Amino acid sequence: MNTAPGVWYTFTGDGAIVTLNTCTGTSYDSKIGVFSGTCAALVCVTGNDDFCGLQSQVNFTSVIGTTYYVLVTGFGTASGAFTLTRTCVYPCTIALSSAPGTDAQSVCKNNAITNITYNTTVSTGATFTGLPAGVTGNWAANVVTISGTPSIAGVYNYTVTLVGCPSATTATGTITVSEPNVATISYPGSPYCSTVPAVPVVRTGTAGGTYSAAPAGLTINPATGTVSPQTSTAGTYTVTYSMAANGCPAASTTTTITITAAPNIIIFYAGNPYCSNSGTANVTRFGTPGGTYSSTAGLSITPATGAVNLGWKHARNIYSNLHGTGLRRLWHHANNNNDHDHGSTNSHDRIHRQSILLQCRNSECNAYGNTRRRNLQFNSGLNDQSNNGRNNAG
Repeated sequence: MNTAPGVWYTFTGDGAIVTLNTCTGTSYDSKIGVFSGTCAALVCVTGNDDFCGLQSQVNFTSVIGTTYYVLVTGFGTASGAFTLTRTCVYPCTIALSSAPGTDAQSVCKNNAITNITYNTTVSTGATFTGLPAGVTGNWAANVVTISGTPSIAGVYNYTVTLVGCPSATTATGTITVSEPNVATISYPGSPYCSTVPAVPVVRTGTAGGTYSAAPAGLTINPATGTVSPQTSTAGTYTVTYSMAANGCPAASTTTTITITAAPNIIIFYAGNPYCSNSGTANVTRFGTPGGTYSSTAGLSITPATGAVNLGWKHARNIYSNLHGTGLRRLWHHANNNNDHDHGSTNSHDRIHRQSILLQCRNSECNAYGNTRRRNLQFNSGLNDQSNNGRNNAG
């Protein structure tokens, strides 16, 4: 430091905050130097001149087990009587005493946390910030305890600050409070045709889970649950949504989805073209069953089977099995047109002796009667067409 005479002192550090001074009882301009290392290789820790007038003071935190060398000397060549005073203030300490990881724990909402404890020294108390609702902190006999049951989900970063310490002394940690793992999933439009490009899942509840499907054959995005019918095999699948433990127990939920193959059908009528009076034409089908048949207007087709009614059916010489209003009106029309035998007094009997042609299509029938002078017709419409030589009757 200089060539003035001086006195050396040594002590071993114990973690205290050390103050050395010559502020009182010193009669000259003094200086203080503090060193560590060895006598042969000293390392300067701190030093001071004129902190309190012409006297000196230094402050430093000692390291436990380290030997310190203290030199008291004078400025320039000054020397004289002095008093060296050393005071030690021990800092507060706080150290986790509960199990490792308890200061960074996850817990399910409305479930008690694992108690978090710290051992402290020197302090006279502690304050707490950042704890979740339902969780409290307490300091007693140099032990900090954090405990309780959190009631609101979230991530809580807490701080413990010791009271009565020479410098700020804190400890921090995190408590993560999770909602219970509860969710539902669905594919509301199921079944889906294999021509659909993408089908998103509808999910409620816990997010962040993963999706899987069984049996094999369904193309599904594990992260989003979106299904690709175009690249899936037709069938019914069970989709599982799995939620990992996050302070709350792991859980899963399921739903089903059905992929149907796109229709692949060929139909034809093997005898086409058909005669209009040849009865029924049956369809030949290859491929997906269960559909319905339809046509443009004018074709009589059975929707369930595809059978086509090809036209009128004929019956000739129908006599005594045709009774009732229709034939009586046919006879009446013939009488009005002088086309009957006036010697007959029974029109019902008279019409039975006529030659009758009956034509039917679906629910409509036309009957043609041959009198001596003209052909006469009736059908199910009950429309009187006497002016053109026809009488229609039901």
